[in-house]
Amino acid sequence: MKNSLVFDTATSKKLVKWKNGSDYCSWEGVSCKKGCVSNLDLSSEAISGGLDNSSSLFGLKSIENLNLAFNFFNYTQIPSEFKQLT
Repeated sequence: MKNSLVFDTATSKKLVKWKNGSDYCSWEGVSCKKGCVSNLDLSSEAISGGLDNSSSLFGLKSIENLNLAFNFFNYTQIPSEFKQLT
């Protein structure tokens, strides 16, 4: 998912620390239950350009809380795939 996001690496405090091959449940901003992502906090990560319908975010079937506050989604369309998240 990180590779599909446009964000400012100088401002990011969480995404810049995510490393492929490491345990994603230990990544900053990620919480898991039974090995599945249950909470994702990407607030204040200077994400811009929005999310597209193919974002792997929409494959997180066990997510309970999602925080995308304080990013730069101005004038971007809300992806229809958000309806897949319960």
